[in-house]
Amino acid sequence: MNYIKTLFARQLQLLKVTTNRKGNMASVCPVLFLILAVGWAAMPVMSEIDVQLNESRYQKFLRQHFDPNMAVKKCDSTIKSRKIFGNEDTHSCKQVNTFIAAGNKNDIKNVCDKAGSPYRGNLRISNKPFHVITCDLKGGSGRPPCEYRGHSSTRKIVIGCENKLPVHYEEGIIIPSANESV
Repeated sequence: MNYIKTLFARQLQLLKVTTNRKGNMASVCPVLFLILAVGWAAMPVMSEIDVQLNESRYQKFLRQHFDPNMAVKKCDSTIKSRKIFGNEDTHSCKQVNTFIAAGNKNDIKNVCDKAGSPYRGNLRISNKPFHVITCDLKGGSGRPPCEYRGHSSTRKIVIGCENKLPVHYEEGIIIPSANESV
């Protein structure tokens, strides 16, 4: 929204300069109308970009990886409604996405503190297993429409943290719980 306000402020400055030089506003009106129409048409797009830019890494983590009501049959609809992509720019299908389906946000946040242990570099591993739903992309095109196959498991999670908040789910590491075999 700030971009649009700045754009309108610049357009008003242009209008003042143009009217001072020419002395009449009739020559400016078609140009001003065109600029305003384009600016108003861009408002929904700009507000969507603004929302994405203002999403913190923690909020993005929650959007992509936390859903206490997740089920294996909801992979397609949840990934689509939460706008989870393999590449944010091209909107390609994400190959794998895992949702933490049990507990609450604080249970996951605590893995970044006492409920987790250091694990490979800056990652942390949960001390207890979580119920997770892993959604794997069916087929290989990687282009929408994206269809997923979900499966459920209980395992320890491996996450990256910043300021004691989860910001990354490490998909490639699967640590089974004590009652699962490798």
